[in-house]
Amino acid sequence: MRRMILLVLALVAQILAGAASARADDGALDAGLLARARLLPALGETRAVAILISDREGWDERAMAVARLLTQGGVLVIGIDLPAALARMGGEGDACVSPQWSAQDVSHEAQRRLDLPAYDLPWLAGIGEGATLALNIARQARAATFAGVVAVDAEPARATDKPVCPPTEAVDIGGAAVSSQRRGFVDAVHAAAGLPGVKPGKISLPPGEALAVRLLQEVEKTRPGDGTAALPVTELPAAPAHGFLAIVYSGDGGWRDLDKDVAQYFQDHGVPTVGLDMLRYFWSRRSAAEAAADLAHLITHYRRVFGADKVVLVGYSFGADLLPALYNLLPPEVRGSVFQLSLLGLSDKTSFEVTIGEFLGGNDDTAPTRPEIARIPAAAVQCLQGRDDEEAICGSLAAGGVEVVVTEGSHHFDGDYGHLAEVILAGALRRLGLPAQ
Repeated sequence: MRRMILLVLALVAQILAGAASARADDGALDAGLLARARLLPALGETRAVAILISDREGWDERAMAVARLLTQGGVLVIGIDLPAALARMGGEGDACVSPQWSAQDVSHEAQRRLDLPAYDLPWLAGIGEGATLALNIARQARAATFAGVVAVDAEPARATDKPVCPPTEAVDIGGAAVSSQRRGFVDAVHAAAGLPGVKPGKISLPPGEALAVRLLQEVEKTRPGDGTAALPVTELPAAPAHGFLAIVYSGDGGWRDLDKDVAQYFQDHGVPTVGLDMLRYFWSRRSAAEAAADLAHLITHYRRVFGADKVVLVGYSFGADLLPALYNLLPPEVRGSVFQLSLLGLSDKTSFEVTIGEFLGGNDDTAPTRPEIARIPAAAVQCLQGRDDEEAICGSLAAGGVEVVVTEGSHHFDGDYGHLAEVILAGALRRLGLPAQ
């Protein structure tokens, strides 16, 4: 660790010598509840992404100096002006606000704009009251939304600020709450309260340099490796009460509401689950063969890790459109472990050799999903759609023996994700001849 600190300090010294060469991107981004965001690309290879929230004085030269330190260390910085963000949040009519989604959305847009080869979960970072907001967003955030948080000299928010809504679940987000040379270690301990994965610490440097040093340390510690670690997966382990595991492929919006809630239900009911974030996975171009090989790897790896022989594949929207073709490309010995495919919001076409940006922007290189489904034993397929979803095709598959379930709502099922999970689990138990729960 001491060697790492010395290396990072040496990097900061180099950064300070050439900080003036970093320049902000000309285009600002709308950041929703966080107002407007400045975009400062990394110099050289992008090693990480950070949403940097200014102190109470706003995005001044001190905030820009911290951003320059980070960009020269390989960090793409998304700069947030704290007073502007507080004003935007204060104008909301609700009793509390949920800026985590605005932070996630502006990260998506920034990385699309710069055409990064892979999507990186952003770090939250700030000094003073900006650190306080970063910590509050981290407390509110759901799993697989942020890489972590680094907060320096966090201070109590002003009483007039609109409060951030309380968390709905406990998330073990990593990172650090740090005191600089002007504050004591006990302040860092208080700042990290409620975030067990965030470690308190003290660095005897000015606040801006303290943030840069600690964030670059955290980035170095958490860079992914090869194999499963390099895939954007979320693990929800559980003792396999029914002898099977679930693999959930998200929609094009990434690992969020529906996918997370369904996966959480599975975990709570004795089904170990792993989720693949399709936004991040298809950030760069992938072929069908490559995607099928990764699915085969996930099945083989997690059958061993979770100690479960059988597998349920679940896909929502973009994920549902892809899974039938991937299933058909699996090696026979791997495919034989899959006894149910649950397709939520399935449409009539899919697309490989495509990035998520091309998919969202419209892409003519598509393939129909029906022929792939026809190659799968109908008894293994479960198709769920909302009654008002005009693009879903589940109803047309019933004549071929596919289990079709129509619920209320449209493509998002009126938000009743628990019911979807119940239906999927009931189908799996029935197919295995196990008693219903």
